[in-house]
Amino acid sequence: MKKRICVLAMLSLCWGVTDAAAAGPDLDGYVEFGGRLFDVDGDEAKFNEYRDIDNGVYGNVDILSYWEGGYYIDFLAENIAYDDQAYWLNGGRFGSLKYSLYYDEIIHNITEDALTPYDGIGSDTLVGTGETEPALWNSFDYKKEREKYGGDVEYAFENGYFVQFGASNMESSGVMPYGGTSSAEFPAPIDWEENQFNITGGYRAKKLTASLTGQFINFDNEDDSLTRDDTIGSLPPDNDVAKVLGKMVWRPEYYGSVVALNAGYSKTESDEQLGIVVPGETRNFDGEITKWHVNGSWKFEPIEDLDLKLLARYDDRDNDSTELTTLDGNENENYSSEIFKTGIEADYKLSRNNRIDGGYHYLNKDYEGRSDSDGADDNLFFIQARNYSLEDVELRAKYSFLTRSGDYTVEPGETDEGYRSYDVADQDRNQVELEGGYYGVEDLGLDLEFTWFNADYDDTEVGLVELDHYDLYFSGTWAIQSNVNTGFYVGFERDYSEDLGDAAETTYYTYAAGLNIEAYFMAEKLRLYAGWDWAESDGKSEFDSADIIDTDEVEDFTQHILSLKGTYFIDEAWSVTLGYVYEEWDYSDDQWNNYVIVVPGSRGDTFLSGAYDDQDYEGHTGYLSVKYKF
Repeated sequence: MKKRICVLAMLSLCWGVTDAAAAGPDLDGYVEFGGRLFDVDGDEAKFNEYRDIDNGVYGNVDILSYWEGGYYIDFLAENIAYDDQAYWLNGGRFGSLKYSLYYDEIIHNITEDALTPYDGIGSDTLVGTGETEPALWNSFDYKKEREKYGGDVEYAFENGYFVQFGASNMESSGVMPYGGTSSAEFPAPIDWEENQFNITGGYRAKKLTASLTGQFINFDNEDDSLTRDDTIGSLPPDNDVAKVLGKMVWRPEYYGSVVALNAGYSKTESDEQLGIVVPGETRNFDGEITKWHVNGSWKFEPIEDLDLKLLARYDDRDNDSTELTTLDGNENENYSSEIFKTGIEADYKLSRNNRIDGGYHYLNKDYEGRSDSDGADDNLFFIQARNYSLEDVELRAKYSFLTRSGDYTVEPGETDEGYRSYDVADQDRNQVELEGGYYGVEDLGLDLEFTWFNADYDDTEVGLVELDHYDLYFSGTWAIQSNVNTGFYVGFERDYSEDLGDAAETTYYTYAAGLNIEAYFMAEKLRLYAGWDWAESDGKSEFDSADIIDTDEVEDFTQHILSLKGTYFIDEAWSVTLGYVYEEWDYSDDQWNNYVIVVPGSRGDTFLSGAYDDQDYEGHTGYLSVKYKF
């Protein structure tokens, strides 16, 4: 019902303004309606993971209307009546008034036909049926549906001042996989609502722009805990967020300066009942995190052809949440932090076709209440050169180096000695970026990109010790004839990581390629398109420990997409499109291969539900649509 109300409200407002215009509007846009058939062999939830492709009719609309006096309205609708539908109504008067109304749905299909030995699916109370045979368990779907609607309005006064108001409501429903602290996987309810309101006031002029914004966010979870037999698990808690943000950009006349300032404050509060902590009076958990920041920059030109930029930022985070100790003795870390960053950047024009730029950034992180570290210091250097002196060739090269020094608080002989969290561990990082473009042949463009990245965590004895990545991409476009255009790309990536905890080395190789061609015939009344995309990833992990088996398949996947489309333009207004899309997805991982619902164990069986299992699919989609442009 809510979907219909939102859509009809937008349409009635659009039509109402149209009827009120004495002279009538000038229209631009299109209306498209069609029919679609699809067939999937395999996991339909993965095929439709973030979309809703189904058999039946579909439609899209984009209508832009203009009136005398600078008034306008733009109405857009996508995937009408489906679970991924969206509607926008934007309008106003050029130079003074802007408003926007919207309604948007997003669906996340996770797994169809999951299984559980519990009754009460979708509620906050699960009761075991006592069945141990999966064939007799309850069947259900893991999925999340999100609906969001809201609006914004802005009015600009003739003296440069302006005000903005905005509000939105977002509701999420469904069922998600939940593990808790036990050896079972079971369905947890999603029944969330989030409301936002923001107000902004400011001033805009040629030399000065300034604004102050207040934002309030309320998140409410109808089910903030999940009871399963005699076990209680926590779900996302209710919380409130209040934010204030101020911005200013000033353009004084000296040295072509641009001064930017930004300051903000936020406070997040939550309240939740916990059942796994001691003493009992702390089970009413009160969360409170306060943040504020201020940052500024000054960009100016002290001499001809040289641009300088000075920058600084300060962040403060205070965690005043309840201190907890769980029944097994673990304590939460309510650490606070102060982060200070400063830097200088320079950009110099060497000649008409050559530029060089570089800079230095310093970052200091100071932690209070964190058990493993008191902070870290980063020093980042970078330099970049751009060259356009060669005819029809564009070149860019960049090198950056970061060194990090961490301050550790774990003493020799303690349990965590030698362990380093990657965000504060000593690190040396090198990165190289290279780009080249060639446009020397008429109707031909070629681009080559290369990136290499390496991070060494030298002092880490347990944890992440190295990251290494490089990628290479080659792409191009070519107008073979006046009526035939084509494009292509090929790419390769390698990702390597080493962790000394289990002496593990993990490597991913990813390959990608694509080709498309578009051609016009019959005096451009017929357009034909064909596109193909392929991607494949091959991962593996190797362990030095004899107790851990190497994994030859780690998140391996292969994806193929073939798209064919023909459009016939009957006249300037009407066109008909016939299309077909083939999609294939194959996924393999040693942790998921030979998946079973009940996993035997020495301490008892583990009961799973089938979440994310068997994602392979092969899909075929055909469609026919008619479009009218005006």
